[in-house]
Amino acid sequence: MLTFYGFTDVILDIYSACRYDKAWNYTATSPWCAPFHKEDLKIMEYYQDLKHYYRTGYGNDLSYKVGCPIVKDLIDRFNRGSGSQETSTPKGVFYFVHSDTLRPVLVRLGVAKDAQPPRHDNYHQMSKRQWRTSQVSPFAGNIAAVFYKCHGNYGEENKVMFYLNEHNVDYEGCDVGLCEWSYIKKKFENVISQDSCSYKFCETAESSAPTKYTINLSLIPVVLFLLGKVL
Repeated sequence: MLTFYGFTDVILDIYSACRYDKAWNYTATSPWCAPFHKEDLKIMEYYQDLKHYYRTGYGNDLSYKVGCPIVKDLIDRFNRGSGSQETSTPKGVFYFVHSDTLRPVLVRLGVAKDAQPPRHDNYHQMSKRQWRTSQVSPFAGNIAAVFYKCHGNYGEENKVMFYLNEHNVDYEGCDVGLCEWSYIKKKFENVISQDSCSYKFCETAESSAPTKYTINLSLIPVVLFLLGKVL
């Protein structure tokens, strides 16, 4: 890699400029990308994936706790809308968040989880990994959960489907991503408890000082959608 020359920070800056330039104009030839071979870019991408995996992904246990309240809100709202009686539940609920908030929600939902974690020593084995941040949390990335009431011979009436960046998620235990509501409700029954899903982890037992968690809550155009009942 180019880090052989000892300019690690400079190379990371050039790589970032390359990424932003290509995101702005994908078809143009960026001068910032010229120093890199294709394999260099793949390795740099893997470096970014590792960083986010262990900061706000599956590699950080706090990710499950940070993502829990939003998933709890999803389950609570869908639960209220699952009955036969009409409720005041809104048709759509939208959260506008930073990508560092979106990733913990994906973790709590179990989306883009690989059989083995990415590490510094298994780069080649992870070439087909699901945890690829450029795909799971790109610019304007989003996760949508849609509640359906299906009439006819479709098994259980209430169903749920998840969409990641407008593509349906082939969710484990579901039929090509279409899940029975009872399955989803049971899968996340532990998040319904307020005691097991709160922000109390922000304070230690000895002090009211917040524990360290690398997360940026500034609002930028990364969107999390939680869609209510669709008839």
